[in-house]
Amino acid sequence: MIDLSMPLAATRLALAALLGAGAVHKCRDLASLCSAMSSYRRDPPSKGTQFVTTLALAIATAEAAAMIAGSWTLLHTVYGVILGVLLFLLHAGAILLNIARGNRLADCGCAFCD
Repeated sequence: MIDLSMPLAATRLALAALLGAGAVHKCRDLASLCSAMSSYRRDPPSKGTQFVTTLALAIATAEAAAMIAGSWTLLHTVYGVILGVLLFLLHAGAILLNIARGNRLADCGCAFCD
């Protein structure tokens, strides 16, 4: 019988590290994230800045929560993985929506493209 506990633990910790790195980057440079998120809007970026800031903080908090949940026990890991997958789908959906609108130069706001 194959023991999958070590690969699963490594995958859990890798996902937690990825989400943690994203949360730290978003919190360290919130203005840049808000600017990137504002470029996704149809209306002028000056409108709704409070909403964009609140949404950016909510995303960073959700990433931190998914990281913490993903590094605990197996039950908490399931919640962390579900939250992480929902966050990845949210990001992918926002990017696809902007590509469909013709906004090909929208910044993703991630730390690894700077």
